[in-house]
Amino acid sequence: KSRINLLEVRKFSFNDEVLEDIIDELEITYQIQISYPKEFSENRIKGSFSGNLEEVLIAIGYPFNLKPQKLSDNKIELK
Repeated sequence: KSRINLLEVRKFSFNDEVLEDIIDELEITYQIQISYPKEFSENRIKGSFSGNLEEVLIAIGYPFNLKPQKLSDNKIELK
């Protein structure tokens, strides 16, 4: 099984989607577990984002003052 490259640049476009659905999509795309404060799960995000996983997480977390922190090779926390 080939390992997903977390540094690979990808494009994502979100049209007023809730954070919970966006995180789900990123988890599936990158085969990684992303935890975040659940009070943000219904917050909506609109826009197009391009970059590697960390860059996309920084961009979508910015409005909520959340920053990604790598916990292990397959776990990231937004806090």
